[in-house]
Amino acid sequence: MDFELNLSLEELNKRTSKECFEKNDFLNESDTEFKELSVNEKNTLAHLARASMFVEKAYYKMENSHNIEFQKFLKEEISKGNEQAKLTKILFDAQKSMFSADREGNHIRLVKNLTQPVSMNFYPEDLTIPEFHSIINKMLDEKKVEDIKNMLTQHSMVVRDGKFLKGIEYNDYFTELKDCANELEQASKTCEDPELKKYLTYQVSALRNNNLEYDCLADLQWAKFKNGKIDFTLTRESYDDQMTESIGENFSLAERLKNLNIEYTSKDTLGARVGLINKEGTNFLQLTAKNIAQVIYENMPFQDRYEQNNLFDGKDKLSSIELDLVCLTGGEGCYQAGIVLAQSLPNNDKLAIKRGGGKRNVYHKQIRDSKQKYFVEKLVVPELKKYLNYESKHWQTICHENTHPFGPKENTFLGSYNSIIEENKADLGAFAFLPEMVKAKIFNNGQCKQILLSTIVTNFVKSKPSLQEPHVVERIMITNKMIENKAISVNEKAQISVDFKKAIEVSKDMMKEIVELQLSKSSEKAKAYVEKYFVWTEKLERVAKVIRENSKILNGTINEPLKDYLISPKFELECSQKKVCGKKDNNQISK
Repeated sequence: MDFELNLSLEELNKRTSKECFEKNDFLNESDTEFKELSVNEKNTLAHLARASMFVEKAYYKMENSHNIEFQKFLKEEISKGNEQAKLTKILFDAQKSMFSADREGNHIRLVKNLTQPVSMNFYPEDLTIPEFHSIINKMLDEKKVEDIKNMLTQHSMVVRDGKFLKGIEYNDYFTELKDCANELEQASKTCEDPELKKYLTYQVSALRNNNLEYDCLADLQWAKFKNGKIDFTLTRESYDDQMTESIGENFSLAERLKNLNIEYTSKDTLGARVGLINKEGTNFLQLTAKNIAQVIYENMPFQDRYEQNNLFDGKDKLSSIELDLVCLTGGEGCYQAGIVLAQSLPNNDKLAIKRGGGKRNVYHKQIRDSKQKYFVEKLVVPELKKYLNYESKHWQTICHENTHPFGPKENTFLGSYNSIIEENKADLGAFAFLPEMVKAKIFNNGQCKQILLSTIVTNFVKSKPSLQEPHVVERIMITNKMIENKAISVNEKAQISVDFKKAIEVSKDMMKEIVELQLSKSSEKAKAYVEKYFVWTEKLERVAKVIRENSKILNGTINEPLKDYLISPKFELECSQKKVCGKKDNNQISK
């Protein structure tokens, strides 16, 4: 198709300027962390980096049916000297989409003649939610139960099939995943870490076969290891599929599916992460994170009404690591108003979790280190500035990620509000249980105040986001709830004050409300709750104005020099000529 670029040169120059375009620098080939690896380890890392790039190619097809064609269009226009295309490509490569929110809540379109689909490319571009529901009902009428089951999994792309729809497994739809498997297999041959080697072997089988057993084995193995040097993750998270989520908001359709034991799960967005395990950061996490998780596990409300994950049943089922990043690709590496800081995987919908497997939390050091610290002092009343501590934001993130595993296991019935409610629960986990963490001697009272203040202040944002930004939406909800209950106040100078005791009380109450929503399995109740607290108020705008005046960041990108080196002909040449330096290996390099 013929693409028509949407942003003017003036707008593109602004959005790609140093002032507005944040850059996160990952590892470089000259960094000590890489130089200290053995030759085999470097070669393993190179194969993992190449594998991640195949996931990236699959993601572009997954994100939008026009992405590959758009990439070719930009390349051709740039070759003709088109400056507008050159700058558009910078944004496209950073956000990995023709459509993206920015830090001020604006939704940016890089092309004029396309609109953003409801659910990426998981479903046909022209499929609407009403038609989707109608087709499922017709398929149910004609007893196409197995076809519907295949279509509503988290690992299938959906295409039209005459008057109906059908699902195609990711492994069949994306040939790139076979290429990814080949690279992972090569990585396993030089891998010196037996635990990582075992994971890679399972992951290769998972990518080559449509058998969830291999996915399960890979997830079970991945959640265990924490003592090696190299980390690879094929990430699968479901934030982008509004189409499948919409079933939860159609009561009669959801009931029909339930009566036939047909499960529906939002589609997984694929991404990949490659990094080197940071020993100092990981040691801190291993000493702290499990104790935090234990407190949260013991204090989640209404435990007599549901079964939650038990990661403390005598087995080592919860681990945490910090990574020095080599690359984030696919859905993992999209910079859209922000980028992922940490993750708790596998998600509860995965077979490994249903079989009692463990969880692993991964924290991204480079993103935390380079995350903008804003000018938070301007937003705090003078008497509370002593409690500002940016490192406490890391403690809050640890609490957030360690809240995800707990509470009701199933909350897929809340429709398009699933992610908002779940992220709300996770953020509240960093506030609600602070007194219990003091009793457990994890934090002291001063550190609790630092966590509360530093997090509350940075929860204020530049402008109202859309409902498609669950992490930001839920923060506004918490903020409004606290303002309503006088735990937070905002003066005429847009300075924020926090009543720490009330903030904890409000968090405990809100955590109860959130868990009750998950237990209700009611999308209507979830919608009403979100609409009650997701309101852009005069006080939020007052603070937002100060933030906008002091920070011009709109979007950003990641810079991955080590990945670029590892996938380059230069690295292959140096390997073949044995010029790649490192510790002595017992084995020869596998080319």
